Amino acid sequence: MGHSLLCMMGFFLLSTVICGNDEVPIKPTPTVTLQPSWAQIYGGEIYRGGNTVTVRCEIHGGEGAQWTYEWRGGQKNIHETSSEYRISRLTESDGGEYSCRATRSSSWTEWSVSTTLRVTVPIKPTVTLQPPWPQIYIL
Repeated sequence: MGHSLLCMMGFFLLSTVICGNDEVPIKPTPTVTLQPSWAQIYGGEIYRGGNTVTVRCEIHGGEGAQWTYEWRGGQKNIHETSSEYRISRLTESDGGEYSCRATRSSSWTEWSVSTTLRVTVPIKPTVTLQPPWPQIYIL
């Protein structure tokens, strides 16, 4: 009797692994996106839509749930807990790899794949005089 029960449990577990089980929840997956989605942004640049970059964490497979977010990124500590992290007045220190994960109740998602934000500070032009005299007299 015990042997057949063990065989039945083994068969059930094997069929669950092979065929799947709708009752086993799939762990939601976070994705990080940038808006605007340009590969490189210049610090202090004003572009269509303003001068703020939004880093967004989207949870696939966990829609409708109340999530709390955790962020890693750039060269700064991020204390944001919402699904969006907004950066205004970009500096070079805002550049780097950004990733997120989310929690609800006591379960965490995995960390998302990192997205790179490249921030370049434009070179300031300099003016030079030729000849390099500080004052010129006109006769």
